[in-house]
Amino acid sequence: MAGGYLEYDTTDKSVPTFPTYRFVHWDLIDTFIYFSHHFITIPPVAWIDIAHKNCVKVYGTVIIERDRINPCPQFDQIFGTDSEEVGIGYPTQFAKILNAIRLHYGFEGWLINFENRFFDTSDRRIFQRVLHFLKCLKSLGSEVMWYDAVTQDGHLNWQNSLTEENIAFFHTGLDGIFLNYNWDLELLRSTQNRARSSDESMKIFVGVDCFGRSCPGGGGFDTYKALELILSASEDRPNRPLSVALFAPAWSFEKRLELDENVMSGDLISEAASLIDLDYQFWRTIRELIPRIRAIGNPSCSALYRPLSPWNGRLHTNFSLGLGLFKGGVFSPWSRLAEQQIKPNFTDYFTSGNSLVVDISLSTDQLLENFNLELFLFPNLSLSKNATLSVIIQFSGNVEDVCVFAHVSTVPWESVNTAEEYPVTGEQIFKHRVTKIRTPRGSLWTGLLVDIGSELNCLTDEKTVAFVRRIGLRFAKSPSTFLLGGFTLVDPQSCLL
Repeated sequence: MAGGYLEYDTTDKSVPTFPTYRFVHWDLIDTFIYFSHHFITIPPVAWIDIAHKNCVKVYGTVIIERDRINPCPQFDQIFGTDSEEVGIGYPTQFAKILNAIRLHYGFEGWLINFENRFFDTSDRRIFQRVLHFLKCLKSLGSEVMWYDAVTQDGHLNWQNSLTEENIAFFHTGLDGIFLNYNWDLELLRSTQNRARSSDESMKIFVGVDCFGRSCPGGGGFDTYKALELILSASEDRPNRPLSVALFAPAWSFEKRLELDENVMSGDLISEAASLIDLDYQFWRTIRELIPRIRAIGNPSCSALYRPLSPWNGRLHTNFSLGLGLFKGGVFSPWSRLAEQQIKPNFTDYFTSGNSLVVDISLSTDQLLENFNLELFLFPNLSLSKNATLSVIIQFSGNVEDVCVFAHVSTVPWESVNTAEEYPVTGEQIFKHRVTKIRTPRGSLWTGLLVDIGSELNCLTDEKTVAFVRRIGLRFAKSPSTFLLGGFTLVDPQSCLL
């Protein structure tokens, strides 16, 4: 955002800035690319961490750019043929360095953005050295995405589609090509025609500039119009579905001063509320389209959720945004991206940085009995007898009227690994211990502590094994509103199948 490497996202410490930008729509994306105009952009650790908490891959960026006419000396130092070193040593070394950086910081891949023309466009050796670099980087274990800018002849000429000029880069076995933004429906159809399979077409990411620069729809709150065209092209050719690459999705935050005068009102709570509202307006229409685009490329997908992958034996969230107005009950605005977790709100909090409010609207005036709230869905989660679960809540009802439940699937051992998702065969109501917790702010919360592993262990024997499919809360009568302060599931001997 805003050129990258801002103070708040490059440190693991709190900064006295409120509010700062937060991306919270992780369920809508599969890969997060941290972008700046530096030669090599390494994603900040805080962004890597929050993306991985949401099972989203992270890419850094390699960009070589100077201007639209002159070649770039930096590019020639690596890929040029006039250096003393013979062969392809420099591109190979460059790939190894990038992969070492990736492994050190723990992210998945690189966006390669060469926006410069080759020094000698008639020398095919430069083109071959670039291809070798891409193949080498991929072979080292990195994921690689190519940006549509330079052609195989070494000219800076954005194609805005898959063409003979850029397809050779794509066919080096990369994980995707990021098409430039100046496309139309006919160019999308041409791109689909060149794709050799549905698997290949899904690796074609159609660029959508949220600022609307030469992009269909004009960006901003109309960004969704570009996605509608991509959806239309995919629906017309369901055997050649296309993917989406959103550039600069922090548009509403970056343009906040022009969009809402309340952002500079001096009232920090009003400013934060305005930013959340602007973000909601921007994503509201996009949120409706992305699942439809995804579904065309995954016709066999029967689940509407992202499973934990990999399951490392611990799932925890306290729904924090990683920013707030108070420290220890004292007014002191702060921002710490490293503390961001999943799905926040602004009414009360169990730990600094917000909690999740659950507002239940019923279609009847009568309160429902045995009201179930599913908190988490799993593919097939096997828990050892040592697994524990804690849920932190705050509500006005009687704590004796709430319990933790799980939908389970009991499967014969010989059938394990023969199905992607095992059907639910039963429900387990857990015994729990209750603890009262008072926060420094003075609010009182209730902790429900469950020995979930030992209670499920009775369902597993020498013939069958029990898998958890859902975990949730059951209320004797549905509350109208309650707060969810945290959810922690820990199993040192876990297995996700």
